[in-house]
Amino acid sequence: MRTPRGPDAPAAIAAAIVIGALSPSSLTMMPVLVQAFVERAGLTEAQAGLVASIEVLGILASTIGFSFLQFRLRWSRAAMAGLGLFICANLASTEVSGFAALACLRFAAGLGAGMSIATGFVALAITRHPDRWFGWMIAAVLGYAAIGLWFVPIIYRAGGLAALMCGFACVGLLGMIAAAFITDGRPAEGPLGGPAAAPLLLRASALLSLFLFFLGYGIIWTYMTLVGNASGLTEQQSSIALTSSQIFGIFGAIAVALAAEPVEARIGRRGALAIIICLGTAGTACFSLHQSFVLFCALNGVFQFTWNAGQPALLGAVAAADQSGRLVTAAVPMQFLGYTVGPAIAALLVKGGISPVIWVSAGFIAVSFLALLPLTGKSKTVLF
Repeated sequence: MRTPRGPDAPAAIAAAIVIGALSPSSLTMMPVLVQAFVERAGLTEAQAGLVASIEVLGILASTIGFSFLQFRLRWSRAAMAGLGLFICANLASTEVSGFAALACLRFAAGLGAGMSIATGFVALAITRHPDRWFGWMIAAVLGYAAIGLWFVPIIYRAGGLAALMCGFACVGLLGMIAAAFITDGRPAEGPLGGPAAAPLLLRASALLSLFLFFLGYGIIWTYMTLVGNASGLTEQQSSIALTSSQIFGIFGAIAVALAAEPVEARIGRRGALAIIICLGTAGTACFSLHQSFVLFCALNGVFQFTWNAGQPALLGAVAAADQSGRLVTAAVPMQFLGYTVGPAIAALLVKGGISPVIWVSAGFIAVSFLALLPLTGKSKTVLF
């Protein structure tokens, strides 16, 4: 039996960041995956999109399940088991065609990915500096996505669906190696075999703030290209704006990793989050203006910066409110739920034009700040 590795050990932190970056591979590479299902697996575009949604549903189900079971599992083994399932599902997808078979396999891949994603988040949540490490994790996800979206289409064109699925399996194998180094550290047990649950108000604040934040950003992101088109921008101009803005997302995550603690020491966690959310709300509302190419690029930069700075900052607030890690693992599924519900709401709103999409999106982002007020109060529940 190996000696338990503490959550603040450099190897444990690096392993959690690697797992967090690699595990959602099929999400970050979703456009290529959907294209492959249409061109090589015999699915219609609607079926391919539904299969992608089913995989996200698997991730959502697994992250929710982990939040209930986390104190009964050894985290390194849970991560390796999840990644093992992810690898097997991808390898099994190499020669499979047809909607039903692929839907089942991709749901299994989502279950495996969700288990390792949740493990990575909870491992960082119980460190002494969760804001910092969440920031580096989000930056790693964005950096990996940028590199992957450049090279994965090359792999797909060279070897088709089989090469793509084998590539995902190899990524899962790298994650399994990293999982061997993740912490198994758990807080002291409460009377029911695990840490005592945080107060109901804190739990509601954590879950609602994450859900509303990602719901708000997810609504307008669904139709961001239409925002540009409505002002007469070409598809190429919109594509350049959306692609180039990703670098500002990386800057946002890194900014939290480097500056969260000194900024919060000066103006408080609530003040730091207020700046991010107010800037995100105002930037999103400004999409209602007539967009020139330069303005559209600038607003997308603000959009990505605040989105990817807000995520680690919010997760850091959740981790600080409950250092057992339980609230973080409960809040992680709320991100995916926001991603899932956002496009559905956007599809209803866009029937009335792009303006309702913009204003409802900005409204949800703003309201997320009200939801997190109990979470960022002066009194913190420290359970670790």
